[in-house]
Amino acid sequence: MAGAKPAKSWPWHEWIEPNFPFFSTVVDARAGGSKDNLTPRALVFPLGADCYLAYDVDLLRVACVWKANNLPFQGAGMAVNSYPYGGNKVGGGTAGPKPAGRAWLEN
Repeated sequence: MAGAKPAKSWPWHEWIEPNFPFFSTVVDARAGGSKDNLTPRALVFPLGADCYLAYDVDLLRVACVWKANNLPFQGAGMAVNSYPYGGNKVGGGTAGPKPAGRAWLEN
């Protein structure tokens, strides 16, 4: 049914389709030790148990795997996260979304 909210409360905002296995965004994982780990086009897969995997579709690599509490990202830059807020950019600025929580793997 169109417009129906999912029965489960998701750890991100309503713009993520709950039955879709991934979403696409920029992932800035440079703070974890690798100054070059910026993925402009990442597919982010929720793995369950608050774990996430960012796959770089340009370089065909796993860019980062991390465990997060609540929202998978911190910082601004998730343009689609602005939709529920009437087009206002969330957080403003030019920083990309950074994995929130502890990184388990960076490549």
